Order: sequence, then C-alpha cells, then structure tokens
Amino acid sequence: MQLQPKITFKVKTINYEELYSTIVPDENFNNILNNLRNQTVYIEGVDYSLKDGDEFTLYGKEAMYVYNLYVANPTQPNMILEVTYFGPPTPPVTPVTPIIGTVWGVGNNENGELGDDTTDDRSSPVQTICGGSNWVEINCGYYNIAGLKDDGTLWTWGQNNDGGLGDNTTDDRSSPVQTICGGTDWKTMVVGTYYEHCAAIKNDGTLWLWGYNDYGEIGDETTDDKSSPVQTICGGTDWKQVASGGNHTAAIKNDGTLWMWGRNGDGEDGYGQLGDNTIVDKSSPVQTVCGGTDWKSVSCGEKFTAAIKNNGTCWTWGENNDGQLGDNTTNDRSSPVQTIAGGNDWKQISCGDNHMIAIKNNGTCWTWGNNGNGQLGDETTTNRSSPVQTVTYGTDWKQVDGGQDHSAAIKNDGTCWVWGDNGSGRLGVDDADNRSSPVQTIMADTNWLYVSAGYETTFGIRKT
Repeated sequence: MQLQPKITFKVKTINYEELYSTIVPDENFNNILNNLRNQTVYIEGVDYSLKDGDEFTLYGKEAMYVYNLYVANPTQPNMILEVTYFGPPTPPVTPVTPIIGTVWGVGNNENGELGDDTTDDRSSPVQTICGGSNWVEINCGYYNIAGLKDDGTLWTWGQNNDGGLGDNTTDDRSSPVQTICGGTDWKTMVVGTYYEHCAAIKNDGTLWLWGYNDYGEIGDETTDDKSSPVQTICGGTDWKQVASGGNHTAAIKNDGTLWMWGRNGDGEDGYGQLGDNTIVDKSSPVQTVCGGTDWKSVSCGEKFTAAIKNNGTCWTWGENNDGQLGDNTTNDRSSPVQTIAGGNDWKQISCGDNHMIAIKNNGTCWTWGNNGNGQLGDETTTNRSSPVQTVTYGTDWKQVDGGQDHSAAIKNDGTCWVWGDNGSGRLGVDDADNRSSPVQTIMADTNWLYVSAGYETTFGIRKT
C-alpha cells in the first residue's frame, strides 16, 4: 500500500484589496478574487481557525499541484488567508512496519547478557527467559543489554559492576529486571558501547542516565557511578534522541541542537570525540564547535562520534586511527568533518567500536574504518578510511548496527545479515568462524524487524 503524497503550507493573513493592488490581474485571478469576496472556498484539510504562522498539510493529488492558495477568512470579512507553500511535496512512501515482537540474542553470556537465566554462550539465537511478544526496542552494550516493551516498561540484564542495570545494585542479572524507578513512560534508550552506562528518554522528554561515570558520561557534573537513573545537570523536557559511546554520551534536542559530554581526552592524550574543538573531558553537556539547529540523528563509537544533519550530510569526529571518520585520513578530529564521500543522501548511521556502517536513501549499505575481523563486509580484512560498499551490494538495506568488531543489518525483505568477528558465536551462524562478507543467521527467515550489535553479542526483534 502506498501513502498519499503530502505538502506543507504556512498561513499569513492579508487584506485582499492590498493583494489585488500588487498583482497584475488575469482572468483566473479575478475569478478567484470574486469568489473569495462572496463565499468561503472549501479546501479539504484547511482549518479556518488558522492564524498567522500556522502550518498545515494537504494530502493526495492536490498536494502535487497546489502551491499558493487564497482562502476566505469568514471571521474577518475583508481579509483572506494567504496559504504559502514552503516545502516540496514528498513522494509516495511505503508505511513503516511497526517494530513489535519477540527478542532473540546470541553470543557471549558470561554475565547473563543473553537473559536466558544461564551463563552459557550461544552460537544460535535464543529468547530471553521472560519471553513475550511485545518488545519494541533492544540495545546491546558492553556486557549489558536493555530492552523496551510496548507498555513503556524498560528492562535491563547482564553485567552490573558499575550499576549499569539501574536497579540500585551492582549484582549481575541473567534475566531481565526493571530499573529501580520502574514506570511505564519510557520512550527510547541506549547502552554504552564499552563501559556500563545507559541513557534513556521518557515520554515527557526528560533524559535519564546511570552506570559508569568515571569520565562524566552521565552528565550530572560528577564522576561518581550511579546505580539508579539520574537526570543530566541541565535537566529539560526537550530531549529527542540519545546515543552512548565508550565513555561519552551525545543527545539531540527537539530544537535540533546537538549536545555532548563525557570523555574527550585528559588534556594531553585525547581524541576530541565531543567535537568541541578541545580534548578536555566534560561532566555536563556542551555543544559541538559547529553548533547549529539542524542535527537529525547521532551515533557514538568507542572514541568517536557521527551524526546526520537534516540536509542528509554525514559528519564525524574523534579518534581516526583506523579511518573510522571516513575522511580519507587517519588524523583525529576534535571538530566535525564530512566523510570523503560527501553527499546529502545519508539515511542512517551506526558506529561500531572503531568502524562505521551506514545506509543511503537509495538503500545501499556503506562501511569504513577498522576491518581486522572483516566487519566492513567487503571480503577483506583491510582497514578503509573512506566508505566502501559491502561485497553483497544491493539497494534493499533497511537498518544497520555496528558492534565491537562485527556488523548486523536487516533488509527490506525481513532477512537478518551479520558479518565480522564471530567470537562466542555472536553472528548466530552456529559456529565460531569470522565472516568477511554478509551471511544470514542460522534462523534464515524473513521475520526480522530490528537488530542490535553489541560488544560480543547480537540481539534482534522478530515479528510474531
């Protein structure tokens, strides 16, 4: 099924006599103006309570052809609403399949990170002990995992040395538990890629963090670990998206500003992963040096960061020893730079520990950075400092995620593909051999909706 195209307009109230005096009239305009004097012109989707600055959207065929409308304002007889087009009509799109299903994990289970109430590694996917078919998000970290259900509850399991499970203890858990603050109002969450720290946003827009905090990655202006969720020092109810790296955190607000905190270097030996043109750690949020209100999404690696702007450009900064910034160098950057491939068609990005994986609007999958275990999927183990495509190519990649030294992806047909390091069986192919090109998990079906690659684990959500 195809959705109808749509177009957005902005309203400005004007006097139609003034409008008439500024335009050389033609027959069509005169007819429109005469109609406006005598009646309200009905346009489906227009709310006549609109006022200056309001926006509205038209759907369907009209959206493809209508650019400027003049609509009578019945509440002000001498005024009309000038409805001005300010954005191109979007093409028809396929509705997004909602993510809700069962959770499956594979790989290292030393600390109970598979959530199956054992500590046995698995080379083929297993379900968490609590089961259920209402999982909507899953995120793998260092040795701990977090998942979100459709009832708004947040669950964590695995290693808990630094309080990364948020249950007010430091006890490992081999089956899911809720954070100490409970609640049914969690919207999204992430787990740090290297040490145990977590971040989550509630439906009210507040941002909460817990776990390891030696470098200020919790953003509460301390370096004390937290075993239960706390808010960043700047508080607020306008947080939109959050990402966690090795020892740093990044988040985007509703106004499009990008904020960073945590490890940035010790003033002497740093990488600049906060992008503020310094290598000094920050225990409270700061903006990148380029500022701006046009950041769309962000992802964090071990010691580097990547983000996409609203215009589709991809920016990277931080450590670059393996070429993970994709700028055709191995020079660290403490302020954002664009990948060497440039372009304004980047759709989704994900940072592994020291490599990147991304999808363009045309559905192609691109990788760069460290490739010691084949995690770039180009059938080599050669590092790349500029983007390359996986050896399978294709224009049907839907979602990707980078792990420690492996990668995982979902195609439009619902198949799940993995490649790279297969230690502890994390690729889910029922053996421990590395793969330098994408292969399907042992459960080679078409029901996969979402995948997350962690340190030595891989998790996915399957449609029931």
